[in-house]
Amino acid sequence: MPSEASVSSRTFNYFELLRGEHVRKQMGFGFLSRLPVGAAGVAIVIAVSASTGSYAIAGSASAVYALFAAILAPVWARIMDRKGQNGVLFRNGLVQFFLYALLAALCHFEANTIPILLSCAAIGFFSLDVGSVVRSRWVFIHPEESKQRTAFMFESAVDEAVFALAPILVTTIAVLQTPYALVLVAMGPLLGWVGLSILAAPRPSEPCGDAPNASTQRLLSKSFISLLAVFVAMGGMLGSIEVVLVASAMEIDMPVNAGFALAGWATGSGLTALFLGMHLSKLRAEVLSILGIAVMTLFTLLLSGNLSLMWQITFCFFAGAGAAPAISSGFSLATRLVPSARVTEALALTSTGLGLGTVAGASSGGFVAEYFSFTQAYYLSVGFGLLAGVISWFNGTLQSES
Repeated sequence: MPSEASVSSRTFNYFELLRGEHVRKQMGFGFLSRLPVGAAGVAIVIAVSASTGSYAIAGSASAVYALFAAILAPVWARIMDRKGQNGVLFRNGLVQFFLYALLAALCHFEANTIPILLSCAAIGFFSLDVGSVVRSRWVFIHPEESKQRTAFMFESAVDEAVFALAPILVTTIAVLQTPYALVLVAMGPLLGWVGLSILAAPRPSEPCGDAPNASTQRLLSKSFISLLAVFVAMGGMLGSIEVVLVASAMEIDMPVNAGFALAGWATGSGLTALFLGMHLSKLRAEVLSILGIAVMTLFTLLLSGNLSLMWQITFCFFAGAGAAPAISSGFSLATRLVPSARVTEALALTSTGLGLGTVAGASSGGFVAEYFSFTQAYYLSVGFGLLAGVISWFNGTLQSES
């Protein structure tokens, strides 16, 4: 008879993870639910620019949406922790579908700028961080931390698949009629969110939301605050490297090079999560976080040289290979550092930290690339990575002492 230690150390693979019909439904609806995350910004820019003839207005519309989504996502997550996920998913899913349809109609009939911006703000207001919703369900399905890490790594692979496929689908649909891109994105809330609330959420897999004292349980411990700082720094690295890759490609009139390089990054991240995730998840989350950040930082530093496209894609691939372990282990740490009644809120806050860091990194990376040099802009990305690694190391030390 195998010992308990040998059983716990055995690799928990994705086939075991997805065993059970309700789990597979959750995976499918979770994928659809992420359509707005992967394509809403692109769809808004396409539809609004075609309607108004102004990229400035289109960019403003996308920014308004992103700002309201970033601010409100943790609020909705807190409501879900206190009241339950299903009701919020169902109501917000229907509201989101209506709002996307409204924005599509406004763009189709070339409405004034103010109604378009208000519609984008409303879409952002009712947006949910679906990644935190799905990950919090894994916490309830698999209480063992090693299995949660495997589940989070799998979700990282799903994230990368959405980020790779959704923009392609949206831009393809937009060729037929630009407002249709928004209708496609609206299928995410209508089918995905509502599906999660009705078909893929038996009570054991949904955080029950029956803890009326959830708001009184401490969330912002020193360890969790430092973890949020890690996510902000990682977001800064991701946001700055994206802008620098695009800017350097535009400088030589080869914007397609940036697309290939960023695709290499996403491919490295997705393949690592898909094929190595179940093995990497056996490592402690603190170790995996530092290791992933170190890999990203090292290969970002190598990108600062005068490279051919092939070497740029290669280094982006390996840098991306560190992204999935770093981010998924961070989510795993978040669930461990907070009360179980506030897991969804904690995961949403980490996602918000990543998003805010991306904004800061993109703006600072663009500034350095324009007024200094591309090499120094790459060094800025490396600096964000080093900052994330140092804070992550400090966070691990803080937890070991507590």
